[in-house]
Amino acid sequence: MDHSAVFEDIEGIRKIRVTNDETIKCFVSFVHGFIHYVSSQGDIPPFSLLEFPSIYYERLSANYLVKFGYDENIIKQVIRDRNQNNLDIYSSLAGILMDICKYNKKGPITQKDKIEQWKKFKRSIYKTQKNLIRIFKKAGEPLEKLELLAMQNYTYEELVNKECDENIARFIKKGILVLDGYQYLTDSYLVSSILKQSDSDNMLDKMIFVTEHLGEFNVEKIIHYFGIDNTFAPKSKILKS
Repeated sequence: MDHSAVFEDIEGIRKIRVTNDETIKCFVSFVHGFIHYVSSQGDIPPFSLLEFPSIYYERLSANYLVKFGYDENIIKQVIRDRNQNNLDIYSSLAGILMDICKYNKKGPITQKDKIEQWKKFKRSIYKTQKNLIRIFKKAGEPLEKLELLAMQNYTYEELVNKECDENIARFIKKGILVLDGYQYLTDSYLVSSILKQSDSDNMLDKMIFVTEHLGEFNVEKIIHYFGIDNTFAPKSKILKS
């Protein structure tokens, strides 16, 4: 387990802890943690940007290792693993985030709305099961492996009530921290947009400033500061002729 973190000890001294297994992953974790250490020296940064500088510099450190002669395939795998971990953290919040978006656009969500959502989900699972059964039979694989896709035998009303009860319990326990994790996805997206810019030296100078003054920024300011205004713009649909 990776227990790397920036923390304050019992005397209030901020420290970096890195789980060291002498691998490239450890080096990237140290870079990530060190940038947290730097960015936490100033004002408290906004929740949505907590991971932004750290993700940027860990990507930069990976590029540095490649230029320094390390195996590019290993470096790419380390970054893929970290990206997947970021996505897994975010994915666990998908249900709540979808409900928040629906509430912002259409107002209160009824039990009927949630039931319809579960029906669509169950139809999707059923369709996936049919396709996988066909694939498994063709490949001669045992169908027992598909048992993980089996859904428990609840009524839709029970599913909706159970989901709502669990979400309420999470809000009571964690408050706004129930959304902790979404910043990994948004910040990864911002970093990817910045790394695509051609003027890398100028971007690096700007990132140094942002890292030391992270509390002065929000997502909107970051987008304008780096000139990546189209980062979160909806993608236009390509019409087929």
